[in-house]
Amino acid sequence: RDIETNRREQAEATAIRGKENANYNENKALMEQTMNALERAIEVLSGAGTKTALLQMNKPRDELTLLRTAAAVHEAVKHMPADHQLSPKQLSLLSSFIADPAALYDQKAQKKESYSPASATIQGIVKDMYDTLAMNLEHATEVEATQFKNFESVSAVSAKELHTLTITKT
Repeated sequence: RDIETNRREQAEATAIRGKENANYNENKALMEQTMNALERAIEVLSGAGTKTALLQMNKPRDELTLLRTAAAVHEAVKHMPADHQLSPKQLSLLSSFIADPAALYDQKAQKKESYSPASATIQGIVKDMYDTLAMNLEHATEVEATQFKNFESVSAVSAKELHTLTITKT
């Protein structure tokens, strides 16, 4: 190998590594944003249908909160990894929630001040989505660290080889 080949290979490896890292950072940001939205949704849903939530219910504000929560869940569903598909039943429940989030506060639950079981089911699905994203982010971070370490090792070998080639040539 000659000096020019070594430099070209180093430049190619650096470009590939830069693309891998940019892709990781983009996916990481999307996962973190989705996880934050799911975390907020879990907080809102954890109070849905409870006596305390009903007694403190401020209709316009809570409806807006529920609409925002439904929108966040909708976005999270779109960003779920391909290897974590929701079941048709889960998708149906989430679709119903997204279409009419106020249904969690149905009239029967308000009259009885009782807990709405649909909210617990939806909350469970949302928690599962959060956990899946958290595991995927952890795995992606481990893969990124390994790729970075491998790149550093290859770069060190190439730099040493370039140094040897430069010394031998002079």
